[in-house]
Amino acid sequence: MRISYLKMALMALPFACINAQASWHTASGIADLASQDIETARQEAINDALRSIVLEAGANINIIQSTDNGTLATDNLEIKSATPIKQVTVLEEQRADNLLTVKVRAFVDDTFRICNFAKVRKTVLPIVFRYEDNEAFQSSTGIEDINKEISNILYKRLAKSQNLNVRPLSNINLRISPTSSAAGIDDSNNLRGAARQNQAQYVIIGSINSMSISGNGDNIFKQFAFKETRRINFNVTVYDTVSDLILLNKSYDAETDWDFDQGEYVDIRSNRFLASPYGQRLRQLSNYAVDDIISALQCAAPSARVIDVEGDDIIINMGRSSGLEKGMEFKLSHTSTITDRQGERYRKFSDQQSSYTVTELYPHSAKLTPKSLESNLVNVMLDDMVMLN
Repeated sequence: MRISYLKMALMALPFACINAQASWHTASGIADLASQDIETARQEAINDALRSIVLEAGANINIIQSTDNGTLATDNLEIKSATPIKQVTVLEEQRADNLLTVKVRAFVDDTFRICNFAKVRKTVLPIVFRYEDNEAFQSSTGIEDINKEISNILYKRLAKSQNLNVRPLSNINLRISPTSSAAGIDDSNNLRGAARQNQAQYVIIGSINSMSISGNGDNIFKQFAFKETRRINFNVTVYDTVSDLILLNKSYDAETDWDFDQGEYVDIRSNRFLASPYGQRLRQLSNYAVDDIISALQCAAPSARVIDVEGDDIIINMGRSSGLEKGMEFKLSHTSTITDRQGERYRKFSDQQSSYTVTELYPHSAKLTPKSLESNLVNVMLDDMVMLN
């Protein structure tokens, strides 16, 4: 079924039956006032807050957005089976610096949680988008910094998610093509090195494939009768640097009206650009990518690294800031490296029967105690991994 966020917020959905398997969740949402009217911005901000709440609750959702002549028209929520949101209240609204911020509280049925990992924040490293090749760069004439703008849109939206710990946007060039279906050995090592340097498990990279203009040629009639259009085509990939798996590899493609003259300087952060069909479509596709990233990470199994050993206990590099709670259980995986005859190095994980429980929490680390000393692995080493059960 589809449920309009705005209607839900205004009506406050009185049909809920308050029970022990439901809980209140609070989140803030932000929308830009520079390129849209107050009602549209208010709906977008409420959508943003409720999206965070539903994802935090672990519901299985899809964001359904529709357009009218290339501009964003509606933004609805499609929830599998039924809605977990039973009541919604807008607590406060603030306007400052062309931004509208709303604080929303929602009563959520926790029986709709689809995985135990949803409430544990995933630590991600976003990397500035690159151009796939020289042809892609040439297609961006007049808007050469569009790769940085898309990167900033994704970063700001991801940073607002209560489900993620987002590291600062990195400008490192890993020389990896996001259009590849799998990461090679060298790519995996580079990704792992970047992630470890930034204390992250997941790396997000993207590439611009085309921003080409479809002109009308020398035909005078076409020049007057038809507007030029411009393409938006980029790719986003999310890597899990512990499992070496690709969690998301998706292309976003659209073509819409281009309201600017040939050779004209275009300020891609100006109100004129943001309000144009192209600017709105660019932001919409970027928001789609953010929703896909959050959804891909929602139920991903978080891992942590052993950074210290205290007798039978171990200390890991994940703590209260990641949403860990006392009593959570982890499984130990011993890490080693093997080298083949060509000198290529491979990581090897040996799953152990040892289970550990979180007994002490710190801001960015936690102490884990073995559940059973009989099954406890005695040779736990630094850099061994633990996976949340």
